[in-house]
Amino acid sequence: MLLIALLPSIVAATSILARPADGSAVVTLGTIDLDTPSFTSTSDFAGEACIGLNVAGDFVCHVLAQIEADKGKEFTIEAKDGVITKINFKKGLPAAEDTVTITTAQAAPEAAIKEPVQLVNNEILKDEPEKTFIQKYWMYIVPILLLLLLGGGAPEEGK
Repeated sequence: MLLIALLPSIVAATSILARPADGSAVVTLGTIDLDTPSFTSTSDFAGEACIGLNVAGDFVCHVLAQIEADKGKEFTIEAKDGVITKINFKKGLPAAEDTVTITTAQAAPEAAIKEPVQLVNNEILKDEPEKTFIQKYWMYIVPILLLLLLGGGAPEEGK
């Protein structure tokens, strides 16, 4: 819950920052207006840099990219519950317009498995069908039938 509180909320304008790969100071690339959506460049920075946001006073990197000043920039912003969760960057064509696409994060569907699959010797156990009464108790029934059939009859009377 604390992590969500630290992530920047979606507001009308959000600054996009870049930390150059050489380790120099963080540069503001521009501002993304999420209402329109559009990107306004405020820097002519060019080179390899980590693009991200300022979160609670700290720079948080989202994507490492090669930035070219004379090419358009394409940003894809992903948001969930009113919070920016992901930024993707793609170089555009020379003299192309900067573009911004905003998507909403979708929750993953729940798994269809209700209980874990049981394995024995790397084989899935299969449930055996329920046995009938005769199948369960045949060993008790057969001796009783044999005693009744082979047992002698009643003794003869009156001889």
